[in-house]
Amino acid sequence: MTRGGLTAESIQTKLIIMTPAINLKNDTLILSGEINFDNAMSIYKASLPVLEKNAPCRFDFSAVTHCNSACVALMVEWVKYAKRHQKPFYFDHVPATIQALLDVSGVKLESN
Repeated sequence: MTRGGLTAESIQTKLIIMTPAINLKNDTLILSGEINFDNAMSIYKASLPVLEKNAPCRFDFSAVTHCNSACVALMVEWVKYAKRHQKPFYFDHVPATIQALLDVSGVKLESN
């Protein structure tokens, strides 16, 4: 069935692409998909069990397809968590748009 030029298959494909995922590989949380205000809190909550078991806290954004300022808020929450639990943390492959937001706002996300 086609609706407005969309098929059920294209809608399903779009949902799969937009759905964020968190995977653990070699002590690194690999984020993929889209990070926005609708899912940032669920990403944070899903990451907590992994963060509790692993040190350092390392995050890889290389598979993130789209993000907005909600990603900055998410990163700040991870930094607060890491500092509260005295764990080093690292952000790898931060998207250029997020790095620009961090630079403009003066937010420094540095490891302990």
